[in-house]
Amino acid sequence: MVNIPAYGFLRGLWIEVILATGLANAATTYLTDGFHCALSSITLQDTSGNPIYGPVVQGGSGTPAISAFIQKYGGYGAYMDPVEMGLYVEPSAWSHTAVNLVYWYYIPIELISRNGLGSITNLNAAAAYQLLMTVAPAGNITGTLTDLPTYTVNTYFDAWSQPPAHDILGNQTTQRPPALNTTQFWTVANFPISAGYQKIQLTRLGYYIRELILIFMNSSGVRSDVVPPNQIELWKDNQPILQQDAALWRTKMYRDYGYSASGFADGTADSSLSTPTVPAAGVQDTGVFVVNFNDDFGLLIGDELRNGYLPTLQSTKLEVRGTMGTGATTLYVLTNDVAPPDSNESIFIPVTL
Repeated sequence: MVNIPAYGFLRGLWIEVILATGLANAATTYLTDGFHCALSSITLQDTSGNPIYGPVVQGGSGTPAISAFIQKYGGYGAYMDPVEMGLYVEPSAWSHTAVNLVYWYYIPIELISRNGLGSITNLNAAAAYQLLMTVAPAGNITGTLTDLPTYTVNTYFDAWSQPPAHDILGNQTTQRPPALNTTQFWTVANFPISAGYQKIQLTRLGYYIRELILIFMNSSGVRSDVVPPNQIELWKDNQPILQQDAALWRTKMYRDYGYSASGFADGTADSSLSTPTVPAAGVQDTGVFVVNFNDDFGLLIGDELRNGYLPTLQSTKLEVRGTMGTGATTLYVLTNDVAPPDSNESIFIPVTL
């Protein structure tokens, strides 16, 4: 558990995980998504102990790398693929000599970097935000090691400082982010599915949905592109709001993120370090499809005015529908929703025609 130091307005957290030499050698095999699951659970709690991010439980058989996909597809920066980050050691760089594995997790808090919307007040040292993490057992990462090498976990926080009331010319400054107490959440739910036409009713409702990440798993506990329907549907109160061919979806994800649709990061275990198959850099992930409501401002996901968010009530009926393929077993739904402040200050931008 890490108590976040009090300072200004909290924007996000970076977590660096270093697994010391000993992880990679010629006899090592790696589990699906194992590279991304060095921390098997991550939760960020507010000052009252309520979760903002998570709880995320990941790694091991049948559980995808949830934090990696939130980071890669969440729209918090143009280059957020964890495999492509500068200090990440790719398998292609491995020899038969053991190396360090360095991994970065990003925990998003702020929604809009250009004005600070969604950053949260962090000025009270007696009421700290808490980051809870659990180190993964060896079996969540590799199929051959019984003990992992030494872990080093470093946590860095990103924050706005509170400015003085006036600048050096005497002009009044803005003392806080807009619509203070606007909070975004990332939550995880999983639903059993089987082959054939399915209606999966989602359960995280009542706020404005910014993004959904759908992860389809097969009976072997592996992400699969055979399981997703050829046409994936999203229905709200028995009205279709999205009906899209899976192949077209892949094409649009390339347009939105720049990740290639010609190959997939499928996390297949590999025992030959000369031809590692995971994780691939700059490509889309097998079995992962993203529903975006946060691209109404610019050409990239995350360039948003918030006008595209999907409003829901507790009584809203929101369903994923489609004909699931062979081997279907579990659908993971990662929901990113936004709770406005309890005030008259809007998080939305009025549009003038």
